Amino acid sequence: MGLTVAAFKNARRVNAYINDENRAIERDTGKEIDAFKAGNHPFYQRYAPEFVQGQLYTFDEIFRFEAGSYSYYADFREELAALGVAMDDDFEPWCEEDPQSVVQRYMQECYEWTPLPFSGLIAFSDCDGTLGCSAVMKLAQDFADHAHLAAKLESERFRKDYAAWQRALALASASGCIIFI
Repeated sequence: MGLTVAAFKNARRVNAYINDENRAIERDTGKEIDAFKAGNHPFYQRYAPEFVQGQLYTFDEIFRFEAGSYSYYADFREELAALGVAMDDDFEPWCEEDPQSVVQRYMQECYEWTPLPFSGLIAFSDCDGTLGCSAVMKLAQDFADHAHLAAKLESERFRKDYAAWQRALALASASGCIIFI
């Protein structure tokens, strides 16, 4: 089992419900529509304040990709932290601190709500949730700013996944969102 990421363009609330067959039905027309349910644990609501918990939203375009197993995704976020460290002049290693400790310290800063590059992804729940447009736009900028470093990494899989995230973030930056499934 792995993590699926879905990016939506132009997400907007719709007056609909989920029927017994788990399909979204528009109340006004009775027609089946493509829709998704927004949701975040209250702790993560600040990542998508424009989305109402449990409400259905329709959209103009979707892009889905598999972000890998949960353990791979954790490793991917560590690589993002390493990219963040590489470009942050204020994030210098402490005296004789090994590189892995610096990355772990960076990740801890992200979990403490420090607005560092990639912090919106590093500190976000990877099991279920919604990243709203403002969080997506910041992440899109982070990915753009660090793309030249990501392109130099040896891991072809990391580069492929980085590109998938860039595509998803670009799409969702147009009044959309990203959900984790």
